[in-house]
Amino acid sequence: MLKGTELISIAKQYFDAWNDQNTNALDFLFTEDVTLTDWEISENGKEKVLQANQNIFNGVNSIEAQVQDIGYNDNKVYAELIIEVLTLDATNESEREKIKVLDVITIEDDSRISSISAYKQ
Repeated sequence: MLKGTELISIAKQYFDAWNDQNTNALDFLFTEDVTLTDWEISENGKEKVLQANQNIFNGVNSIEAQVQDIGYNDNKVYAELIIEVLTLDATNESEREKIKVLDVITIEDDSRISSISAYKQ
């Protein structure tokens, strides 16, 4: 089993790659059978999860996950986030939407992510 500091480090790599919209880095972090579930999406398998993330990135002017708090238990990382989104139809920065989210990320012993569940608060 991975140490807590390793779990947190992997989760931070995930958030950095996500904020950079770097699907190549996400590809490296995911297992082949990774799952992604949130309030709008449910996808299984690396290619579908990568495409779902790319669709999110393509559907907005900008998006960023800001980690507010992070912890772990066993092989799961729990992260409280504020997702800041500027939609494609926004006319200025003041229209930036802030969404409170709890991510639960499951990390396997090979240091790859097998599950991401995001819960809108």
